[in-house]
Amino acid sequence: MVLKRKGPLISAAILIVAALWWMVTVPASVARTCRDCAIILVSIDTLRSDRLGSYGSALELTPNIDRFSRDSAVFRTAIAQAPSTAASHGSIFTSLIPSAHGGSVSKKAPLSQAHPVMAEILSEHGFRTASYNGGGQISSTFGFNRGFEIYESYSEGDYEKEYLADRSKPALKWLEAMTGRPSFLFLHSYEVHHPYAPAEEFCDDAIRSYAGPLPRSVDAKILRAINKTRMPATDGDRAYVEALYNAEVRSVDKAFGEFIDALKGMGRYENSLIILTSDHGEEFGEHKAIGWHSHTLYDELLKVPLIIKFPEGQFAGKVVTQQVRSIDILPTVLEHFHIPSNKHFQGVSVLGLLRGESLSEGFAVSQKDVDRPTLPAAIRNSDWKLNMGRLYDMVNDPGERRNLAKQRPEIFNAFKAMLDSIVSSSASDGNEEVQIDEGAVEQLRTLGYLD
Repeated sequence: MVLKRKGPLISAAILIVAALWWMVTVPASVARTCRDCAIILVSIDTLRSDRLGSYGSALELTPNIDRFSRDSAVFRTAIAQAPSTAASHGSIFTSLIPSAHGGSVSKKAPLSQAHPVMAEILSEHGFRTASYNGGGQISSTFGFNRGFEIYESYSEGDYEKEYLADRSKPALKWLEAMTGRPSFLFLHSYEVHHPYAPAEEFCDDAIRSYAGPLPRSVDAKILRAINKTRMPATDGDRAYVEALYNAEVRSVDKAFGEFIDALKGMGRYENSLIILTSDHGEEFGEHKAIGWHSHTLYDELLKVPLIIKFPEGQFAGKVVTQQVRSIDILPTVLEHFHIPSNKHFQGVSVLGLLRGESLSEGFAVSQKDVDRPTLPAAIRNSDWKLNMGRLYDMVNDPGERRNLAKQRPEIFNAFKAMLDSIVSSSASDGNEEVQIDEGAVEQLRTLGYLD
């Protein structure tokens, strides 16, 4: 009998030793709150918030995301810090505006080494880290792999075949292997980004009945030709392009639902902090262009979904209308796990809002990624927006049509002074230019960031 019990006794001893090692080596803040939890940040590139039922859409494109929203806190006015992928994700990862974190595709500059990024901070506090993502603007070339033990990017040039479902499969395997350990997963896909090439099952009558000249797959070359008026496009053609985008949203919603179901099946859903967001939106005629982004700082490019499911149903069903920002995501995650925020953060935790505390609304600064010393910028609160020298009344003119800079000089001057102060106090020291290999160049060209 002693011999039969020897194996289990040894196994138990190993487990005890492992548990003691974990308690000694993992910081106390995490050990108190997170023995079997995960932080899952899901970024659906180019997803407009107004396509989601939980944000008021009647298009019925996102039943799975809407179901997830009921378990979550929904932030109805979340503002991205850039209308392009690298600059915006850099702000999510660092809680800094683009001119402060320095990450820029236009300048071929990686994220500044002067400030830690999300994965580095979480790794230092005991979290295992992995990312399965679409590459391109957030490839390791630009420093987005910092702090990740695994950083697996889509490596093909053909983004017609870059699906959230394909990124999710290895991510789920990794999460299952991490059971019992604090873990941070960054999951990202360009599926909704052009080229728009939805599978047949997600197409509707607007697509199937289209008899115009555009193909079933609309890529950056076609969109650039339309937007530069080299290719004539009727209202029907434009509606068709938008219908293709909507079909891509249906596809990504199905994949997200399958991802959530898999988390529930492995017992990782209830105790996980899951964040669903996007880096920017897409323009569909609001200011002339169609199927395009990065070129303006209007709200159709800067308003993004931000839906946060907290462990054990905390704050489920809470809807926040006060403006928040992408730079607030990292401080919120850290506060939830009792990890101190860095003094350089420009964002703040939104947990106070969820607890019902009265917190002053922070200004949202957004900047374009261009190869200039000073980045074109906008600054916004719920009432007013100064957008590259134009002033808009966001209460009465949310579509940003009427420039009131001359009619309201006192507001214009106050917002300009605030913007100048924020930008001047947060300039990056300048990052060394990186070399972009041919594969990455081809990816950026396919995504429309290079001619």
